[in-house]
Amino acid sequence: MRKSVQALLAMALCCLISPVPSLAESNLRTAENRQFEIVGLDSRSVTYIDELSRFIVEVSERYLDSERLRFPQRVLISLKPKQYVDFEGDYEIRVAEPGLVSLDLLWEEEVSLRTVFRAVSEALIVRYSIFNYGRGGLEYLPEWPAAAVGTEAYLRLRPALSDQLINWVDLSTTATIHTLLNRGWDEPVADANGYLLLLAIKEGGVAASELRGLIDRALSGADVAELLEALLKLKNPAAIPLDLENWWQASLVQVVLPKDGVVETMDVSQRWIKELSDVSNLGDGGLDLRSIWKQRDDAELRATIQARYEIIRLRLIRVNPGYYNAARSLGFLFEVFLNSERSFEYIHSLTAFLSDYSDAQEIESLVNQVLSIELQ
Repeated sequence: MRKSVQALLAMALCCLISPVPSLAESNLRTAENRQFEIVGLDSRSVTYIDELSRFIVEVSERYLDSERLRFPQRVLISLKPKQYVDFEGDYEIRVAEPGLVSLDLLWEEEVSLRTVFRAVSEALIVRYSIFNYGRGGLEYLPEWPAAAVGTEAYLRLRPALSDQLINWVDLSTTATIHTLLNRGWDEPVADANGYLLLLAIKEGGVAASELRGLIDRALSGADVAELLEALLKLKNPAAIPLDLENWWQASLVQVVLPKDGVVETMDVSQRWIKELSDVSNLGDGGLDLRSIWKQRDDAELRATIQARYEIIRLRLIRVNPGYYNAARSLGFLFEVFLNSERSFEYIHSLTAFLSDYSDAQEIESLVNQVLSIELQ
């Protein structure tokens, strides 16, 4: 992937005079959230990337300061079909004065979901670094935090692929720890070493707050090798018998061993389902799941529901068992909304979802009561 640094105004001018067709010539669709603004030709695609980018931010907040993610200017994501592309590879990240970041993403079927996660995560990391540490740090900004966040977000939606990703690891060709820590964000790589490093650090006993501090220092452009070694030795003096490289190679062997799959906690699944089922800000506003049926012909509303339906399909496998039926019922409700013309079918599926959601909340309450008694 090729990344370049150039002024956004110059980029816009080039789009207007270039023989490559400009997105500005077409009827654009847009969406925005706190960190991103998405532009494309298709409402469903724009809404889909909006939902995915929100999820990536949610994952990144495990490792980055949420307050420092509140950028004054959003990252611009442009979804470009082939005829509008003027860059090589699947995506290009541009940085302009005064630190504005844009992501041009090839939007075709052959672009993998994993690539999309990586591209959006990388753009987020670059914007975070510039906003908090200035453009000077970009020269030393490492690649591994973007790989870590992007891959974790991807696997949180596709946990069944975790073992497949691990199986791709070739221990004989894995980068050394110092190569990995110093590999620049704009170097084209296709491995999962950044994510493996994240797993190894966690299994090394480093606390969440310490890991956040380590990543933050890395995003400032600092060399974190000494800090990482000190943290690991503090947690387990025997973890690094000789040096950091020995620890890395030994940790890789442990990381690639098969692991049992993990699912969300009940609280996380409950909040996620509640958020996806909240339609009060869609359409004309003030809607609920019952009233949106009357607006099912609204194109923008349908695009949003379609995007949420696809997100449920991706994430269903990792929903907590206590909320699995509720998540599946919500997905079916959205499917009926999109495909049925019969109001009674929609009402029936809505009733089923509300019942499953209520049952799940009762189960969660009972579980919390039992745990509370056992901890007393």
